[in-house]
Amino acid sequence: MIQKVIFALFLTLSFTFAGEGMEYAKKGIECKDRGDRGCTITNLERALDTGELNQKQVRAIKMFLRTTYHESVEKNLEQWSINKIERYAKRGIELSDTLSLSGDWYDVSFYLWRAIAYGDDGDKRQAKILVQKVEKLMSMGRYKEGMGSVEQDAFKQWANKIIRAVRRL
Repeated sequence: MIQKVIFALFLTLSFTFAGEGMEYAKKGIECKDRGDRGCTITNLERALDTGELNQKQVRAIKMFLRTTYHESVEKNLEQWSINKIERYAKRGIELSDTLSLSGDWYDVSFYLWRAIAYGDDGDKRQAKILVQKVEKLMSMGRYKEGMGSVEQDAFKQWANKIIRAVRRL
């Protein structure tokens, strides 16, 4: 909790200059204060994507995202980077309640995130069942819809890291 307060103060004091990256970061903080998880993640990631932030600001945002939203994942994965493919996965979960899923990357990412959640809650059996579903969908190539070849490769690498982590549970 103290870490989050320090982070918010750091960002507030750091973002005194104008710029798109700064504006996204400010919006992210406002969303966090309202308790809007999706808005917080989206705006902070957009701030990172602009490339306008200095190294301290980038490190602070990444640390915040990791400790706030990926704390348990860090235990299982050696490296966690914020990239386009991970945003696909997050978006898949956000939309999972409203979409009729068709076996594409929304399904794969939804199952992967649920597997992580089950693993964190100590339900290893459920986590492993979900990973089996993921492996079946991926073997059918159904995660590729709407992605270019570079995105497919990155998504597959990301998914395989999580699969290995869940198997170690």
